[in-house]
Amino acid sequence: MIKEENLRLDEDIKLFSDELKRCFPKEEIKEIARETGFVKRKGKIEAWEFVCLCCFMDVEVANNTLVTLCTKLSAKIGVLISNQALDQRLNEKCVEFLKKIFEKLLRQTITNNTCIPSIWDEHFNRIRILDSTAFQVPESYKNTYPGSGGCSQPSGVKIQLEYELKSGNLINVEVGAGSRSDNTFGSKIRDTIKAGDLILRDLGYFSFENFLDVEKREAFYISRLKPNIAVYIENNEIEYYKNGTPKKSSLFKRIYISDIMKQMSAEERYEIKDVYVGKEKMLKTRLILYKLTKEQLEKGQKSVRRMLKRRV
Repeated sequence: MIKEENLRLDEDIKLFSDELKRCFPKEEIKEIARETGFVKRKGKIEAWEFVCLCCFMDVEVANNTLVTLCTKLSAKIGVLISNQALDQRLNEKCVEFLKKIFEKLLRQTITNNTCIPSIWDEHFNRIRILDSTAFQVPESYKNTYPGSGGCSQPSGVKIQLEYELKSGNLINVEVGAGSRSDNTFGSKIRDTIKAGDLILRDLGYFSFENFLDVEKREAFYISRLKPNIAVYIENNEIEYYKNGTPKKSSLFKRIYISDIMKQMSAEERYEIKDVYVGKEKMLKTRLILYKLTKEQLEKGQKSVRRMLKRRV
């Protein structure tokens, strides 16, 4: 039985080795290692050998002893390295190196032939969809990956991923702490936005500053509106002081979306071309209202309840 398991493991490593060579020539892995600072000079273990050890030799690098790891390296690929030398390789640069390998492998394996044609392709240079996912990890990782808060989430990981619909490419990928804000990541990738891009994000990324920056770069955005955000339109009945100066308080008139929605039928759409959003009325945009059906509303409420239940 042991021999059969060893044989199976050897076959798996060979399969991975072939796949790694197909996706990453050894020189590319070496280059990534140099870029991240993981390798500065020739050592006893090469970058691609270290990737095999961490991911594909049936060992847990975080839990197995250095003796076990060194033994695996010697038995599987003939690399002889001391416990101390290997211990010195397990550092922050090592983590950054493996993250880069993961990101590049993800881009190459997921993005091949996954573009999704749509009727909007001709209107935008790129259609960018950004979202995040988070999951819990053991509490022992809370110093490296602190959670989003609460007694049930002392530690967690959040993955940010931005997908480009027309080409099928991943534009941005980041693995970080669960406590990191979506909004912060949206600001972090501003410089990747180009003229003609369409930015699609959920409410977690809602930011007046980011919307204004998208406009400045001659790009476009679609976002839901937060329920507590004030909406204004230009007032046709402006009041003036005796000297002819218009009263600032009368330049805009607040509108209440709930009042408009009461007059709408289910599945009806209503567009207001020019509205000013926020207390400072700093963002001028277009607002489209859509009234949900009873079934759509109930489905949305169930999703919210499930999400809140997971957070308890």
